[in-house]
Amino acid sequence: MSGVSTTAWMVTAVLLPYVVAVNLIVGGLIIEVYARWRRTPEHLLESAALRRALPATLYAVAAAGVSALAVIRSAYPAAVIKGAVTVSGAALVPGMLHLVLGACATAGLAVALAARHAAPAPAAARWLERSGASWTALCTAANLLVGVVVMVRLPHASAIRFTGADLEMMLVFAMAVLSALLALGFVAMSLTLPWPRAYLWAGTVMLLVTLVAMLRMREDVRGAAVAFTPSAGTMAFAVLLDLVAIAALSRAWRAFGAPR
Repeated sequence: MSGVSTTAWMVTAVLLPYVVAVNLIVGGLIIEVYARWRRTPEHLLESAALRRALPATLYAVAAAGVSALAVIRSAYPAAVIKGAVTVSGAALVPGMLHLVLGACATAGLAVALAARHAAPAPAAARWLERSGASWTALCTAANLLVGVVVMVRLPHASAIRFTGADLEMMLVFAMAVLSALLALGFVAMSLTLPWPRAYLWAGTVMLLVTLVAMLRMREDVRGAAVAFTPSAGTMAFAVLLDLVAIAALSRAWRAFGAPR
């Protein structure tokens, strides 16, 4: 593995907690607003649980965001930070939709996994599981279609790297598509079973693999070829903040399942 590739994977690993936390905030807010609009007892239960988890998730975003900023500023020249990943023109709408759908899929899966901790009765827990899994399945299916549009509108140099010019990036792209399809399949199967924990956890693993692959692709578009290896001090600082973010997400998990 080349030095450029190693740096890109290091940045990807550090950015993962930030992306997960932001997805939980954005997707969770969308699901919460929808639940409040529906106002059935089950939806109100879902809304209340999501609101309880919000403060700790915001703390995770703040900690992981500082970590991400430190690593990106250390790894990339200023011009790359400012412009290389900006979506504009014809790519703006599909690019933003791709991000929002991914956020809703992530948050939905979190709701499904934490359902048993938040619901007072098995029937309510199963409803929460199905609600979260439905968000994940629908948004993942839609995102596979939107992802095709995003790929078509990528810069030509990146598109050809993902489709055969660069072996590593071609494998990463294939991993992103395959893991997204597997995540969709596992989560969809969970909707047909009374207590589908194994399928939900399998879907979670596949969704995390998808996020890692998508982040690595984003680093390639950002300009991995001009990246510098972050200093050991910067990486240590970033890892420490990521651990704080993970602890905050664990607190959000407990808050989701602690009715007041």
